[in-house]
Amino acid sequence: MALTLTRTLLQPVTAQTINSAATYTSAEQDIGDATLADQVWCYLEIAGFAAAPTGNIQVTISPVHTTAGTDYTSQGANYVFTVDADALYVFAVPVTSLPRFFQVLVKNNTTQHTDASAVDLRIELVKVTA
Repeated sequence: MALTLTRTLLQPVTAQTINSAATYTSAEQDIGDATLADQVWCYLEIAGFAAAPTGNIQVTISPVHTTAGTDYTSQGANYVFTVDADALYVFAVPVTSLPRFFQVLVKNNTTQHTDASAVDLRIELVKVTA
């Protein structure tokens, strides 16, 4: 049986504005039945802030148990990015594993709101199917 490799780009966070101390939660994502995720990367882009912030941005990739099931935010992979200026930020991190169903949470742990429609997050992966 041959394996099929398909490069895929998911965009769970698109053009969001996130207030200071607020969390944006994406819609539930599904990579597909009988599918493994390989070579997973998370790309976060923030176009700017209302003013120079103090703090960090936290990204959590949270497993969800079955469709519309329990969201296990405390069990997700967490990534923290320090920000300290009203500037463009682009972060890229490898993701060690990706469950079939998941949500992405982006928390603004700073003293400033992001600019309007400033936050985008993409997940690039290779889907492996038989």
